[in-house]
Amino acid sequence: MKNINIEKSAYINQNANVFVVNDNAKLMAMGAEPEPAYVYSQSNNSEIVCFEERAQIYGDSSEVIYENPAEFTPTTNNKFVTFAENTIICPGNKSVNCAFGNGAIFYTGYELLKGQELTHKTNSYNDYKFLENSICFSSGSDSTIYTSPSNYCVINAKLITTGNYSRIDDYSPASNNIILSMGDKNRVGSKGCRALLSTGDNVYARIENAALSEKVNYLVEKQEIICLGKESRVSTDNKSIVVVKEDMEWVKVGIKSILAVITMINDRPDILLFYTENEENEYPANIADAQKINSGWYYKLNENKELVKVNNPNYQP
Repeated sequence: MKNINIEKSAYINQNANVFVVNDNAKLMAMGAEPEPAYVYSQSNNSEIVCFEERAQIYGDSSEVIYENPAEFTPTTNNKFVTFAENTIICPGNKSVNCAFGNGAIFYTGYELLKGQELTHKTNSYNDYKFLENSICFSSGSDSTIYTSPSNYCVINAKLITTGNYSRIDDYSPASNNIILSMGDKNRVGSKGCRALLSTGDNVYARIENAALSEKVNYLVEKQEIICLGKESRVSTDNKSIVVVKEDMEWVKVGIKSILAVITMINDRPDILLFYTENEENEYPANIADAQKINSGWYYKLNENKELVKVNNPNYQP
């Protein structure tokens, strides 16, 4: 068995009871009463399925528990699947991860060690392995998908939730991730996703681009946000294209952005376009004054199909 030191782990449960070390393993993991399966997988190309409530699956293929965070090697090409409630998945690299029960949590890109950060003397992430090209899918309600924060790197991931009352917290800067939220009353936050598509009602989405302040070399130049549900609340702080329906609760778009509002005019579908200023406080040429809006202001559409400022926006679910 590889040298496993659970005591150093920030996320592996101390009661880990299933260890997978052979590559290409296929396993239906079960715990021993009264505890469910707590799976620590160092296996690449594995398929692991859990049916128990509170089951947990973690992927880390490092030969040893290492002192240098740059040595972190997530497992690769795995399929982790849970079917019961309140499960936890820590995905590997280039992997597919699915949770079909309520209350699931995904910790995506966490390198599992306490007190260590991927901070380089040049403030660059180029020397580190990215966790990339993974899929996290949750179909239950009250689920949460995390990507690790600005001291870590998760890129090109697909983060998908179809349940209600769920969260996606994409903390990685300039992640270039694609987010899909299909449930009602969901909350989505991102520090640098490439695109968000939300179809549920009463969704709150706050989309940022932390790469602008974190000096990350990998930069998402433009973000695309589409929210098609009722009473959505959308906030962006960077160059973006935002699409919302006319019955949104409010919307705020960043500098050098385009806002498209889907509405009905004369009983026909129509789209109203608005534009924010650039760094020199200039707007695109040949647009009407009514199409000019301020970045950083909150707006809603009134009965006359005009955007009006919202002074006290509601952030609550």
